[in-house]
Amino acid sequence: MKQVIFLLAIMVVTMQKLSAQNTAGTAVADTVLHNSWYFEFAGASLSGATINYERFFSKDPGGLSIHGGVGGGIVPHIFDSGADFFGVLTGGLSYNIPVSKDKRGMIEFGGIYSYYSGGLLRQFGDNNTVSASAPALLAGWRRQIGSGKTHIRITLLAFFDQHVSVIPWVGFSVGRRF
Repeated sequence: MKQVIFLLAIMVVTMQKLSAQNTAGTAVADTVLHNSWYFEFAGASLSGATINYERFFSKDPGGLSIHGGVGGGIVPHIFDSGADFFGVLTGGLSYNIPVSKDKRGMIEFGGIYSYYSGGLLRQFGDNNTVSASAPALLAGWRRQIGSGKTHIRITLLAFFDQHVSVIPWVGFSVGRRF
C-alpha cells in the first residue's frame, strides 16, 4: 500500500510540473474534444494492458462518458515454468467532474464490466481454458496536459467477485483526446 501511495504522489508532482510548463495558456481549447483513446496498464485488465476508446456526451469539459476496450496479458507462474495468458474485453460508464479552474483536472466516478478469457499453459502440456467476468466501481482522477489533447488518468477500482468480496485495484492510463 505504501508503494501505491508513493507512486500516486510522484504522478501528482509530475503532472503539476508539466502543467506549469504549459505555454499554451490555462484555458481549455474553445472546441470540446468528445472522443479519446488511451492505453491502460493494470486497471480493468488486472495484470495486463488494454487499449480503450471513450466518448464524451457533454458540450462542456467533463460530463457523462462511455468507454470500451480490448487487451490482455500474461502472468508467469512463480513455482513452475508455466504461464497464464488471457484476453480481456471491458466496457463502462462514468461521469467526469472538473475540479480545477482551468477545467483540465477532473474527478471521475462510474462503473466498469470486464470479461476475461484465457488458457492456463503448464509445462506438462495440459491446456485449460478459463473464462470469468467481474463488475467494478471506479473512482479516478484525470488531467489534461498541454493543449488539452493529451491526458493521464489514475483509476481506483473496487472489483466484486462471485462471493461478493471486494477486491481493490488501481490502474494507470495515458491517451489522447480528439
